[in-house]
Amino acid sequence: MACKLPSEELNEIIKGLEAKYSGDELDAAVAEIKQWYNEERSKDMDESIANEISEVAEKNERAKSKYDEAKTFAMNKYLFSEGNELVVENSGRKYVEIIDSIKYLKNGDIEVVAKRKRDGEARNVYVLNNGKSEAGARIDGLVGIDKVVENYVELDKDFRGLGSENGFKYENDRKDFEKQNDDLIKNPEKIKEFVEELYAHDPVKVSAEHKKNLSKVIDMFVGAGKNFIPEMNVYLNKKAESNGGYIELDGPGKGIYVGASNKHRPERNAMSAAEAYIHEIIHAATEYAKQNRGGDVARTILRLQKVREDVLKELKVEDFLDVNSKYGTKEEYKLAKERFDYIRDPEVGLSEFIALGLTNEAMIKRLSEIKVYRDPEIKEKGFFNGLIAIVEKLFNFVMQFARKEDKDVRADQILLKLALELGKANNAAIIQKRKNLMRLTGDGITYLNDSVSRFIKRFDTSLKDEIGTPPEGSSKFTRAKWFARNAYVFLNDQEKRPVFENMLSEVAGQKPEGFLQSLIRGFRDKDELERILENFTLESGSIDRTREHEAQIVGSLVVNGFEEKLTFEQEEALTLALLDTDLSSIYETYGLEKMKKILSSPEAIQAEIDKVRKEIWKNEDKAIGNYYVSQAAGLGFYMATHMATNEAQLLNARNIGNMFNAPNQIEASKESIERIDRLATLEALKYTDFNQIEILRELIEKDPVGVRNIAALHRSFVEKSRRELFTRKDSDGKDIDTSFNEIKGYTKEIFDADVTVEVAPASEQKEKEKLGFKLVEKLKKNKGDTSKEEMALYVNEDHLVQSMNRTSIRYTDMGRRGTTILDVRYKGNEKQAKRLAEVDIKNINEKAYKIIENQMKAAVIDMNDENPLLPVYNEAGVAINYRYIMSKARKRSLLKQDIRAPYVLGRMEASIKDKVQTKKFNDKVLDVLFEDARQNNKNFKKYGELNQKEYIFISPNSVEPDIQQSWNVLPSAVKNRIKTEIKMNVLKEAKKRGVKVREDKKGKFVVIPDAKNNSTKNTKWLDDIQKGIPMRRDMMFNYLGFRDASIADALLVRSLPVVAKHFIRFIELIWKEIVKISKVNIIIKTPQVLIGNVVSNLALSVQMGMNPIDVFNLQFDGFRALKKYLADETELEKLKIARDAGNITKLDIDRISVLENNLKENGVRELMEAGMYQAIVEDATLGDLKTNSKITKKFDEKMEGKPEFLKNGLQYLFVTERTGFYKMMTTATQYSDFVARYALHESLKKRAEENKPTEKDFKEINSMIRKLGASPLEFTALNPLIKFKNEKELKDTLISLKELADENLDEYGNMKKIEGVDYSKLIELVEKKYNYDRKEFVALNTTKDAFVVYPNPDSKLLQYMNDMGLVMFTKYLVRIQRVIRKGVIDHPISFLLAVFGQATIMDIDDVHDQSVFTKDLTNIFYGPIDTLIRALYPAGLDYAEYAYEKLIK
Repeated sequence: MACKLPSEELNEIIKGLEAKYSGDELDAAVAEIKQWYNEERSKDMDESIANEISEVAEKNERAKSKYDEAKTFAMNKYLFSEGNELVVENSGRKYVEIIDSIKYLKNGDIEVVAKRKRDGEARNVYVLNNGKSEAGARIDGLVGIDKVVENYVELDKDFRGLGSENGFKYENDRKDFEKQNDDLIKNPEKIKEFVEELYAHDPVKVSAEHKKNLSKVIDMFVGAGKNFIPEMNVYLNKKAESNGGYIELDGPGKGIYVGASNKHRPERNAMSAAEAYIHEIIHAATEYAKQNRGGDVARTILRLQKVREDVLKELKVEDFLDVNSKYGTKEEYKLAKERFDYIRDPEVGLSEFIALGLTNEAMIKRLSEIKVYRDPEIKEKGFFNGLIAIVEKLFNFVMQFARKEDKDVRADQILLKLALELGKANNAAIIQKRKNLMRLTGDGITYLNDSVSRFIKRFDTSLKDEIGTPPEGSSKFTRAKWFARNAYVFLNDQEKRPVFENMLSEVAGQKPEGFLQSLIRGFRDKDELERILENFTLESGSIDRTREHEAQIVGSLVVNGFEEKLTFEQEEALTLALLDTDLSSIYETYGLEKMKKILSSPEAIQAEIDKVRKEIWKNEDKAIGNYYVSQAAGLGFYMATHMATNEAQLLNARNIGNMFNAPNQIEASKESIERIDRLATLEALKYTDFNQIEILRELIEKDPVGVRNIAALHRSFVEKSRRELFTRKDSDGKDIDTSFNEIKGYTKEIFDADVTVEVAPASEQKEKEKLGFKLVEKLKKNKGDTSKEEMALYVNEDHLVQSMNRTSIRYTDMGRRGTTILDVRYKGNEKQAKRLAEVDIKNINEKAYKIIENQMKAAVIDMNDENPLLPVYNEAGVAINYRYIMSKARKRSLLKQDIRAPYVLGRMEASIKDKVQTKKFNDKVLDVLFEDARQNNKNFKKYGELNQKEYIFISPNSVEPDIQQSWNVLPSAVKNRIKTEIKMNVLKEAKKRGVKVREDKKGKFVVIPDAKNNSTKNTKWLDDIQKGIPMRRDMMFNYLGFRDASIADALLVRSLPVVAKHFIRFIELIWKEIVKISKVNIIIKTPQVLIGNVVSNLALSVQMGMNPIDVFNLQFDGFRALKKYLADETELEKLKIARDAGNITKLDIDRISVLENNLKENGVRELMEAGMYQAIVEDATLGDLKTNSKITKKFDEKMEGKPEFLKNGLQYLFVTERTGFYKMMTTATQYSDFVARYALHESLKKRAEENKPTEKDFKEINSMIRKLGASPLEFTALNPLIKFKNEKELKDTLISLKELADENLDEYGNMKKIEGVDYSKLIELVEKKYNYDRKEFVALNTTKDAFVVYPNPDSKLLQYMNDMGLVMFTKYLVRIQRVIRKGVIDHPISFLLAVFGQATIMDIDDVHDQSVFTKDLTNIFYGPIDTLIRALYPAGLDYAEYAYEKLIK
């Protein structure tokens, strides 16, 4: 039930009084009730405030306690553990003392107990404030401890934890818990004694049978050789309000917390303290394995998810009641419901399912009655999915046999077995025993790899020492030799690289975004900004995947919602008569029978219109009622035709109700707005072709459920759009309602991508025709538009505009279509266009106000023959522009609009999601752009002050062609943020300089002269800032993308006649389509390519240090996990859409939480969220894999109406996207790349976990730093309690350590020999800590670097060469060189063995074949004849030939 406002509550009470009293009695009763009500509300408010104050105080006290605890822990455990040496200075003398203990006191002081190193007996107690004692003693190293611990406490909020009951964590404070001294983690006897003690004092009684179950669980998970649980303490709170448990998996509070209450609980299904304790032991035994998953764990988790899904289908709330009773009390039902919901919680669901399933008596009993592993029928759609389902069924059968599991094993049995498997994954001894000879050999090779790699890296570092500068005034030849000699350094040293890049740009004319520098970037390591933008590009691709997925799901929900397949006419009628009229807004209100009656005839529609009009007039002032009726009629006409009736037309009921465009606005009631909305829909039906309404009515008669389904979906999307698209944040972060922009009856418009429509002067007809445009008609002007030039409508169906290659910034905009009267003036090249347009707008506004006056006098639709304009309003309801719009009929005939309902509704939902995600995403990209500019180019110069990189400037006034092209397609929100940032930069600098500025008529800032500053000559700073936002030029395409190049833009071609250039563009377009088909035939339709890809990925993984058996197992695990992730994702999205539409059952709602938990626990989630499931393979996007080219469209048109057997035969002959085999090959190609990434990613994380720094490592680090003459506290990131946050911290730490080492050089520049200091090992330990702290980040980046990321942009020239088929697949060739180089440095022995194996044992496809030193580079060039033949030759014949060669011959 929704919470009611106080006024709503009071109104309901008064309504009750009105029904009982009248006259004076009513007045007296109302006065009395108001007084009483206000007094009660005041009491409630006071109580509420008091409670809030108490809660805040308690929260602050807990936070303080937690801080104290963390600080003491930090100092005792790591910073100054027992035995650490400290130098104590007292009265001018220094002593070396050994710490016994160190403690943080409540008043902020620090107590240190230490003994002198020499005598070793006498103990000194120092109470220090800010590192000093009252006696003047000072301990080196304690200064700065606050900063270290503050950082650590900040991390404490991220420590992982789980509770036995939902909310137990927050109901208990650690201060009430006492640490238990016995070993209650690994000693089964001690654990059982502790359990018996809990039983003895617990009012909650446990049955003898359940005690046996819990004892059995203890024996299964704890005992000799079962090192399932890491070291941790157990804490007991005997004063707890209720029994419960909680485990903190990390941090200062790491341990198991058990609450034992001595209060009687009436619920017979209450949890005992013993159960809570054993529940947390299960978490301890399984959760670490789940969090630090390996291959075996991933397989086990997938099986656990399957068991959980099977169980939850059968589980009910009643199953958590007392096992010995059929019925439960209200309190018992509440407790059962809480547990039932807890195991469905997406955050903890699987974890709690395991623990409750092994410790809760009621759940154990229910699990014993449920069978799992029943063979489901194979209902997978499609050839590929069906084949996989069969293989998986066979695999499951074999694995069940190998595991000795029955076909219908009981859920309690399999749960215990799988939980034990998770526990064993924590057992280091068991893991060690599993290592076979191959793995031991692999470890040996890894050791050699690491050793040789360290040597190579040291050598590599020595090459990057100071290289000096070329002699001053030297010749170009001398400078060239100097650059050539140091080329390796320039390519591989990020700090020196800009010198080389800037020379190429300035001297050789090779711009950072150009062909040569783009090639070089493909070979070298990525810098931090490049990596960030690569992540953005992948994330943007992931948004695209989600959008397309959403559209497909909604389309399928519409289609599958009907009992019979919809005809083309029915699909169009659903859009025209239901979606465009917003019929869903009244569908449920009127009900099925009344809806059918209204739709039975035009007369019935008109009768209902008349009825609603009377309602409006009855409930409103006459003038306002007239206005409402007039506006609703105009709105309905617009919805049906997309034509305006007058210049005062509003486009939604709320605007009409509030008289948004009137001089005196009002605030309409909810009821008034509802009546206007209803009337507008009925008016829209009136103006809709009745043939479409008849088709809709027949559908309602025939399949009411299907129509109700689409109506409900549409309603939910409209409400979602209003909620998510029509609010924005103000400068204070508050929500601003922008629903005045909403258009009733809006649906996503789908047009033919090849069609281009332009409004241009009629005088340009000949020029437009030379470009392939046809004049459709000369446009009739509105009388308010006084522009001189006559405008005309032109159309071109040859895909005239070159495509944009999008990277980081997304182009989805919130804007509207149409040509404004300001646009008309600009297109007519009029002088003072803006001023003249403003005069027109003012005059049209006056006309609009007169229309409003007329509407208030009498209810009429003010139709006119002046080609009415549609107003564009600001937030105040003032028209700031007017636009010409294209009618619905024109859109269908000229733009070939697709209005089939499944597609329209699918695109509508996808568009909402796209717009919401695009706004947030683009803001993140702009934040990075602005921050880089602030950090590296504060002075707005060509070269950054700090990074020395070349910059370009983005603004609306940029003269750079690439910036101009990008600016034209940027969303308005992005443009506005950039313009605002430029303005803020100007104002900030002006304030800093003490000058005042203003904007001139052109929007440019100028300095205002004053008495102190009467000269405006020195304004270069202002001009520099107004050039725009500095953007790294080499990353320009990574930020903005670029428009495809065309030979028609080449210098020699530009001088040709327009008609010749158009012909060249057309031929170029057709050829690009042929090249696309040829590429797809190579990538998707050639089995050898897929097999080679799989083998190459396998070989690369081995060369990256992975064991071949692990690679195979992990890739298979990745395959199953990805398949399940995609299936769960699809099902979850369907259920969420159905839930929002109200078409969902209680079981479906429960299923949502299960699926959310499945996705959270799925091993591929991290890669999926990082965008590593790429919608691109080699050099072809998913769009290229679809039948969307002009050639294939023409083919489809020619085959329209031909016999099905002929069409199907040709599809299989050419293996089109409609064939199952094509879909299988496409999916298999995408899967093969992803599972290879998954295998490497999991292996890297596992390796990082195995190389976790030990306490010994940290002692070595601290010891060496001290012996080098510094305090460990100076190196915050090296503290084990603090994690490295980014690569910059690592770089800064290494620089600081090098400076420290440089202070210890001898006279010859060599490191002094200091006992106990090995500088190389110190650096190795630092890098080891970094790799562990950022293991997810490092693993993800290493995985990206090991496989080509195709969405990253090429230069325009290289992209054009690929598009034209002059070269192919160069992204792979160029970027794999980086992989080879990094592989040789990081895994030299593995790569050397691979080369040796290729030469002596077996030549297989691997990355070495792509090395520029071994590859025949002529193979990247393709001839046009070969490309044409490959595009036209039936791929089915290739498959037949391949099958014959490999299987028969």
